[in-house]
Amino acid sequence: MVKPVLFLIAATLFFSCKKNSSGTSTRAPDLKSVNIYYPICHCGNTQTFTYSGTQLTQYTSELYDSSYDSLIAQEIMVYTFQYLTSATLPYSASLQIPVPQYFIPPATYFFQFDKQNRLIEDSTNDQIYNSYVYYAYTGDSVTFKDSLFSSGAYLNSGVNDVNGNLTSLLGYTVTYGSAPNPLYDPAIGNTFGTYFIAGLLSSYPNDKALPLDFISQNLPVSWNPNNGNPMATFSWTTGQDGRVTGGTAINALWSYAGITDTARITFTYQ
Repeated sequence: MVKPVLFLIAATLFFSCKKNSSGTSTRAPDLKSVNIYYPICHCGNTQTFTYSGTQLTQYTSELYDSSYDSLIAQEIMVYTFQYLTSATLPYSASLQIPVPQYFIPPATYFFQFDKQNRLIEDSTNDQIYNSYVYYAYTGDSVTFKDSLFSSGAYLNSGVNDVNGNLTSLLGYTVTYGSAPNPLYDPAIGNTFGTYFIAGLLSSYPNDKALPLDFISQNLPVSWNPNNGNPMATFSWTTGQDGRVTGGTAINALWSYAGITDTARITFTYQ
């Protein structure tokens, strides 16, 4: 399975029993992309979102690195979502990684939902893997199990949701401020958002992304990996229209010893 969890490009989860699980959106999505740039390594990550009405039809994650002379090394992951009988619940998602230096065959993931429109299984059967990921919901938490992992952190892991914000994931702790999360979308968060449990904006700062998700109503102010390393901190700038235009992340590359670079974050809207 060519799953983001294998690349460790991201690790976030989007789910809350407290919010309306009907699958209807409270607003039209307006976030186009998020970019995080690390001056110390001239590298970063760009996440792009494409919508048709309220449907998320494509999501692209692009890592870039311009630190090697004039060359720019890229890793791109493109997800395309297919909708059949439901306007809000995708039937499947296709993943392509169009990077010539290490081509990986395309993969398709098929979704199953419970009576509350929550994702309970995604599965794939491609040229490399035949795998399943199962999701179980209890109160304000969810556990998941990946059939590719018989042991380790990715077996039976979960998150908690408090006051509309995710507070823990895979042993990491996130605290929040008052700045609104531009990615917040209950239509996705309450339905197939759990598909991104290891696949959207990263909780692994060394992968040059951010601990963001579709379900938290606010942006984080600090993030603690709970392994003895310093905590990453965030600050945000809000425009006159109330939308967050960007911000900074201090010590976001904590996993690299001695690096305390301040990353620059930019939100771009439709």
